[in-house]
Amino acid sequence: MNRLPTVYILTCCQSLDTLYGSLLTFKTLRVGFPNATVHVVDNCSIPAARSAIRKCAKDTGSFFHELPRRIRHAEFLEREILDAREGIVFLDPDLCFWESCESWEFDNALLAGRFIPEHASGATTVKKRLHTSFLWAPNPPKLRAEIEYTLHKYPQWTPFQHALLFEDGAPTFWDTGASLYGALDATYLTPFLVDELNSYDHLFCGSHLPLKKGADFFDALSEKHNEVKKDYRSLRGAWREQEKYFRDNKLQAVQR
Repeated sequence: MNRLPTVYILTCCQSLDTLYGSLLTFKTLRVGFPNATVHVVDNCSIPAARSAIRKCAKDTGSFFHELPRRIRHAEFLEREILDAREGIVFLDPDLCFWESCESWEFDNALLAGRFIPEHASGATTVKKRLHTSFLWAPNPPKLRAEIEYTLHKYPQWTPFQHALLFEDGAPTFWDTGASLYGALDATYLTPFLVDELNSYDHLFCGSHLPLKKGADFFDALSEKHNEVKKDYRSLRGAWREQEKYFRDNKLQAVQR
């Protein structure tokens, strides 16, 4: 039997109005990962939110840690990957699990997750990547070796950081991990298939929806958020609705 991955959840709640999204994963965490060791790392949430997150961590048998200063999501991913010797999984706090995922295996993969195609968000091109809301790094030492090899050739490269770049006035957004996705050989990247996608769902912007106000998809997201506040089970199957959004805004949704 393969060794279970270690799970990391980064939380950062700055308003009690969005606390529901920072606690969502804990409702079904032990459905998705019934036996795995889980570390909940709080990224300087406000005190009332941090107290609620700490309680959820305790109630699910997870370890709770507080960061002394707020860090970027990309910095957290990089730090844990650089330190890990065995397989690790990153979860956002706005997920729901419908089936156990902890025994999944990804042969030869260095990263596995939900494939997000290149698409348009308003006037911005968003580059393809594996979404960091549920991201597996099955072999961190080998992933580090690949990163170091590329950094040796391109020392200015930042594999995890997000960036908004312009060319001839047109914006392109490289979200967290998109540059790493683009640098790795395709054989090292494993997208989730239908069986995996049916095992969980992600409430997009679950912990920071107000920051997206004015975005072209804000109204649809708000409706889903309100449904999930009433009953988290209403999130089931949301990934199919999200895929329709990508198809409708495609700059072609083709997995490489």
